[in-house]
Amino acid sequence: MFKKAVDNGGSSISYDNLALCYEQGLGDFKKDDGKAIEYYKKAIELGNEDSIYYLAVLYDDKKDYEKSFELFKKASEVKDKEVRRKGLYSVGTFYYDGDVVNKDYKKAVEYFEKAAELGLSEAYNYLGIAYEDGEGVKKNYVKAFFNYKKAAELKNMYGLYNIGRCYRYGIGVKKDINKVIKYYNLSGDLGHSDAYYNLSIII
Repeated sequence: MFKKAVDNGGSSISYDNLALCYEQGLGDFKKDDGKAIEYYKKAIELGNEDSIYYLAVLYDDKKDYEKSFELFKKASEVKDKEVRRKGLYSVGTFYYDGDVVNKDYKKAVEYFEKAAELGLSEAYNYLGIAYEDGEGVKKNYVKAFFNYKKAAELKNMYGLYNIGRCYRYGIGVKKDINKVIKYYNLSGDLGHSDAYYNLSIII
């Protein structure tokens, strides 16, 4: 159906859906990254902002980090809120890890803050790490706890785990074993194996 749609002119969404079919080998489509890239690019030409991010992820998976960074940067500047916040976060991780660009914690924090303002839980969690470790910002355990808490409120399993750590070790908050157990359980329920492992140690 998607193939027929693009053969007949097609919309940006049709090209985006067809690209996804080739990327993941869905239905009768054989996995073909080359065709996925071709159709994502066509969708982008037609104004599909989602495709910018999806193509960036595809290049990232293929370890073509220069192209993925360029596209994540582009995604961070679009109008669509969901695409923009994921793009901002992804650019932040490049600066945080020093992939393609020089490691720059201060810039990473700037991007994480913008993504967090748009409600992205992963960005809040990274901000918590930055404040806990003093990377790009002055070390501040209270702010670390605050950002982990924001991530946890958005049901981010890493944020929940880190809140558990904060209550366990007194990072920016008073120790509370009951809350340690609560947050480790919540994190583990979402798939964080370290949470259950640490829970098994303390109870």
